[in-house]
Amino acid sequence: MIEQKICFNLWDWQRGILKIAYELAYKELGPRYLADPAAAKIRALLQKETIRREEAARVGIRGQISDHPLYLA
Repeated sequence: MIEQKICFNLWDWQRGILKIAYELAYKELGPRYLADPAAAKIRALLQKETIRREEAARVGIRGQISDHPLYLA
């Protein structure tokens, strides 16, 4: 058996994760979501190439991305 420890820094992927969350919210809530203030905050963040934790917190986007390593066996 081959075993490999893989660690991902999910904060490097936060823009992609935020985009997925935005698109899922639109799919679930429909066009009315576009007028929601939270959607506007997310759209503004997604215009940037990278998003820092502090920046997301400043505009009121809250969530949790674990820093725990992912192990695949």
